[in-house]
Amino acid sequence: MKSTRLSVTIVLLLFAYQSSQANDRPFESARTAVAEDDDQVWSFESWSRRIGRERSLTIEPEYSFDPANSVQLELTRKSDRQDGGHEVEIEYKHLFNRLARDGWGWGLSAALSIDRSDGRSARAMDLRLPLSVDFGQITGLGHGSLLHLNAGLHHASGRFSASRAIAFEQPVFQRSLLFAERASQRGEGLTQLGLRHWLRREKFAIDIAWQQRNQAGERGTGWVAGIGWYDL
Repeated sequence: MKSTRLSVTIVLLLFAYQSSQANDRPFESARTAVAEDDDQVWSFESWSRRIGRERSLTIEPEYSFDPANSVQLELTRKSDRQDGGHEVEIEYKHLFNRLARDGWGWGLSAALSIDRSDGRSARAMDLRLPLSVDFGQITGLGHGSLLHLNAGLHHASGRFSASRAIAFEQPVFQRSLLFAERASQRGEGLTQLGLRHWLRREKFAIDIAWQQRNQAGERGTGWVAGIGWYDL
């Protein structure tokens, strides 16, 4: 409870200082550097995952102060055949330039998370440098073809480790896009391939993806389905 109160307090402090970017979904680990067009807008995303024995449900509100600064709170409830738990993550992101203007964008993402599972509590911190490139402009694949690269540092249990991610999105049809992601961190890996469809362009989207996770020497595969509301 104290950890949850701490996370909420951090969110309120960030709001008070009024210090964005488009949401990172449908990617899970990779962060993007694509600026939001409007100031002071909310978005809300939620997704359900089933990987091997584990099931989880996540909700994630995000507030964009301006095209360069945003904060998001991620709340996850998970369960398996034996036990369950929950995780809270607060993340702040700052972008240094505009991809739409320059053809590429980069930024800085800092996150603090608290995971309570199997009767134990663990804290972690992440620092990432996301780089997004207008891949369509370089290759001729067309507008909306984006490549995202991440390099970061993860701290948990008194140890530092490197984190890496690469993600790609390519528009198909009129309101859909294909996406792929590969991420690794401290011996753990994530691979996913999916489709996102805009029921209302830039406002409301649904997505579904196949995932494979390598964690603690075990490999699990499954599906993730999500929804997102934007510019609220």
